[in-house]
Amino acid sequence: MMRGCFALVCVLAVVPLVAGCESGTGGTAVPSSVAPEALFDSCTLPDSAIAAAGGDPARKDDNPFGVPRTGWRGCRWGSDGYALRIFATTRTPDEFRSNDQLKDLRAAELPGRDATFFLQSAATESNNCGVFYATTQGTIQIYLVDDGLGDELADPCGVALRAAKAVDQWIPR
Repeated sequence: MMRGCFALVCVLAVVPLVAGCESGTGGTAVPSSVAPEALFDSCTLPDSAIAAAGGDPARKDDNPFGVPRTGWRGCRWGSDGYALRIFATTRTPDEFRSNDQLKDLRAAELPGRDATFFLQSAATESNNCGVFYATTQGTIQIYLVDDGLGDELADPCGVALRAAKAVDQWIPR
């Protein structure tokens, strides 16, 4: 039962973010220079990197959306108190920046990357933080969300940045 509730929370947390990134200005899709089949597959990250990022490799979900999402590829890992999601998308950093579902955008100090922090503005997502940046295999989004089952995270953006640094060497440039 708890796992089912957690899965529902995860789906509800990701759908507004993905839906918000599906369109650009004026409600029309803005093409990216990265073909969907060329997107980075975070599901291939080594277990050691996921563990260092705070995820539990044994709690990997390689179908985090439940259904295929055009222009998105990624995995979700459970953890103690939160879920770690690492996605690649054909959406550009500019599309993320213009997405009204994201707020509090600010520079993230990830060496060698032009990375940006964001919070999802959905009312049910008060304890979340993510980082996005462009690569040759799509825009990478490393997103952390409270699982709603335990204590709130004291510093979700700090945890998201530590996760980004832990997997960075395996993410394309």
